[in-house]
Amino acid sequence: MLTVSTVPLSFAATKPNRRDSFRAPLGGAVTLTARDRLVDSVALDVSEGGLRLMSRLRLGEGEVVSIVFFVNGELVSVTGVVRWTGTTKLGLHTFGVAFTSIEDDGLGLIVAHCLRSMS
Repeated sequence: MLTVSTVPLSFAATKPNRRDSFRAPLGGAVTLTARDRLVDSVALDVSEGGLRLMSRLRLGEGEVVSIVFFVNGELVSVTGVVRWTGTTKLGLHTFGVAFTSIEDDGLGLIVAHCLRSMS
């Protein structure tokens, strides 16, 4: 099981923001469903368009995933597609997921979180 304590908190903000949407740090446990199995993962940052994650499971570009995570204490459930992958020096896998659907008021929660982190 991957625990949040293994993630250096400064890692979430080390990459420059090269996307159309602002990325806000989001450290915390995430439940990822991929290949019909649940995988403990850690969220690194989030934007209105996607999420950057770290996990022990290696995923490939184009894989479809379901993710459940918390934003400011509220549960957000999304589905998405892996757009890029990488590996850390510790052998963990990082990947970016582009959202394809967000349930209920999840988008509003994500946007509000990003706006708060900008100020």
